[in-house]
Amino acid sequence: MSGMFFFDVETLSVESTTVILSAGLVHVDPETLPEDNNTAYTKMYQSGLFVKFKASEQMAAGRSMNKDTLDWWAKQGEVQRLTSFVPSPTDLTVQEAYDKMSDYFFAVPNAKNTPVWVRGSMDQPAFESLCRTFNLKPLTTYNNYRDVRTAISILYCDTEKGGYVEVPDFDRDQVIKHDPVADCALDAMMLLRGKQA
Repeated sequence: MSGMFFFDVETLSVESTTVILSAGLVHVDPETLPEDNNTAYTKMYQSGLFVKFKASEQMAAGRSMNKDTLDWWAKQGEVQRLTSFVPSPTDLTVQEAYDKMSDYFFAVPNAKNTPVWVRGSMDQPAFESLCRTFNLKPLTTYNNYRDVRTAISILYCDTEKGGYVEVPDFDRDQVIKHDPVADCALDAMMLLRGKQA
């Protein structure tokens, strides 16, 4: 079994043409995860890939941003803003970030047929649009994507919490909000080990 991927992006708008600030990619093999939920989360987080993009390159290529999203970023904590929003000398070009993501993705046997879980309907089209803008081939085909929010709602009979579920014996305070790798690992924890009603 080749497991599954979890994918998340942080952006400057809610359009598919958005500037992507950062991305997280985590490969998970449920059969090899430690039984302890905190240890399992840590393993996923530490094994994930984080890439931060040079936003200016995408802006120059005409990719979008909007005031509401910029205002939202201004209200986030310092850790979140430094992780994804504030430019850094180590930010990667789209090609550099794509190459790192491709190396991580295709290191998994049969990656091209491995499901990629995303939260909702924005990350996939935004990344595929970015690939088109920079003449890059998407890492996987559109039909390999799965919506983790819907799966959690169905698995855990959630109709009120927007696709979130408690995870037993798990310290949620360790999760850094809007860190794309942390968000991927949290989605994996909820999908695989959520608390049954």
